[in-house]
Amino acid sequence: LPVAAWRADLRTAVGEIRETTLPDGTRLWLNTDSAVNLDYDTAHRRLDLLAGEILLETAADPRPLTIHTPAGTAQPLGTLFTVRLEGNHTRVGVRQGRVALYPDQSRDQSAIVEAGHQQAFNSRRVFDVAPLARGSAWERGILMADNRPLGDLLDELARYRVGVIRCDPAVADMEVVGSFPLADTDRVLRGLEATLPITVTRVTPWWVRVAARD
Repeated sequence: LPVAAWRADLRTAVGEIRETTLPDGTRLWLNTDSAVNLDYDTAHRRLDLLAGEILLETAADPRPLTIHTPAGTAQPLGTLFTVRLEGNHTRVGVRQGRVALYPDQSRDQSAIVEAGHQQAFNSRRVFDVAPLARGSAWERGILMADNRPLGDLLDELARYRVGVIRCDPAVADMEVVGSFPLADTDRVLRGLEATLPITVTRVTPWWVRVAARD
């Protein structure tokens, strides 16, 4: 986590998923290695996402709710949605309702993300909208894969464990189907090795390499 995140109002460690209820009744889930600050007063409700990813199920309240990130602001219009930091970008995925996006340095580049879609933005622009991945369920401790490339799945799995997972490009495009428990990433790796033509090599407890089976 960034240094500022260690002093955050709410944060999670690597591999931890946490649910909490905010003062207005909004439900908040923090994904692995995440941090958020809260700023509530009589006029507004503000969350500052400092690291990682959150899921919000908003409660009815006359005060506007805004989620601030290094790229800009997301403002829900009564909804269930995720906000995730990805380098210099912020990615918003909307499961229900709508969310407005406002890049910090280009407010005229705003966009509204509809339910079933996701959209990334940085401080200057909003990128193309894309369908939301089906069956998103990390808040329940499950990683879903519906013909998901193995390399992409392993990148996501790596967020929930200390160390590194390296995937050989020769197997990175192999498609994976299933649901996997995020609380036991070693079990997931064993399951992938048992069902796919791959070998999982543990160089050290913190360095894992996935390659084609000989």
